[in-house]
Amino acid sequence: HELRSPLSRLRTELEITLRRPRGADEYVQALRSGLEDVARLTALVEELLTLARLDAGQDSAPVAPVAIGPIVEAVVRRARPAAQARGMTLSLAGAENPGADALEANAAARVPRELLMLVATNLVENAVKYGAAGGSVLVSVVARPDGTELVVEDDGPGLPAEERERVFERFYRGAGARAADIEGTGLGLALCDLIVRAAGGRIEVGVSRWGGARFSVHLPAGDA
Repeated sequence: HELRSPLSRLRTELEITLRRPRGADEYVQALRSGLEDVARLTALVEELLTLARLDAGQDSAPVAPVAIGPIVEAVVRRARPAAQARGMTLSLAGAENPGADALEANAAARVPRELLMLVATNLVENAVKYGAAGGSVLVSVVARPDGTELVVEDDGPGLPAEERERVFERFYRGAGARAADIEGTGLGLALCDLIVRAAGGRIEVGVSRWGGARFSVHLPAGDA
C-alpha cells in the first residue's frame, strides 16, 4: 500500500497532465507534485533497504565511537523550519532550558554515524509532525555511567497505552495519525528500534513531563 499509493497518484497526475495542452505554470505544478511523490518513494525505498541490511546483519561490524551531541544539534537545526511552520518551539536542553538535562558534548556511542543520524531525525521529525500545533518539543542528550540517553519529548496529546505497545511494529500507524491524514509509512520507529537494538541498546516510549509523548534511546557507552 505504501508503495502503491504514491505510484498511483503519480501516474494519475501524469495522465491528466498529458490529456490536453497546458500552460507553463500548470506543467511546472504537475512536475513539482510528481517530484514530491518521487521523494516520498525514495525515502520509503531507502528505509526498506536499511531494514533489509539490518535484518541480514550487514551493519553489525564494529564501529568507532561517535559523538552524539553534534549529530543531534544538526538534526534539530534542520527540523526547526518545519516546527516554526506549525508554531512550535523546538529546543535543545541546556542553557536555553534552565533546570533541564544538559546536551552533553562528551556523550558518545558505537553506532554508524548515518544510522545514528537516522534515529535522531526520525524521532525529532515525528515529534514535530505529530505534536500539537503551537506546542513544544524538547531534545536532550545525557551521558550516563552505563551509556548515553537521547530523549525527545513533547507537550502534545501523547500516545494511548495500547498504541505505545505497538508503535515499534513495522507499518503500524496510530489512530490519531490516520485520522489527521498525516503522511507517513509506519516504518520510521520500527527502523529506529532495529538500529538501536543492533547497537546493544533499547528504545522506549512513555509519557513526557507535560503529559505528551516521550521517546528515550539508551545506547551503551562509547568514548568519542
